[in-house]
Amino acid sequence: MNERKRILSNLDNVLRLTFMSVHTEHQNQGVGSFMMEWICQEADRHNRHMYVLASPAGVHLYLKFDFETVGQVDAGKGVITSMLRKSR
Repeated sequence: MNERKRILSNLDNVLRLTFMSVHTEHQNQGVGSFMMEWICQEADRHNRHMYVLASPAGVHLYLKFDFETVGQVDAGKGVITSMLRKSR
């Protein structure tokens, strides 16, 4: 069973965040946090859990927004972390 199916098999109403990045010239200026704050507010407004496969560089940001690590996958070029945020 693949990682995503293992994590999501018992949950309904899940949004999957598939890709998010900030241009290198704008990193460490709060842009990623600004985007995640809006995304999380919308997910909560619609009573949705959120799931993401995070790169090593993104894990810290997702932890800041109450995502929990629920698994890891060795992707060959590094570890990808499965993360879940329950709706509020």
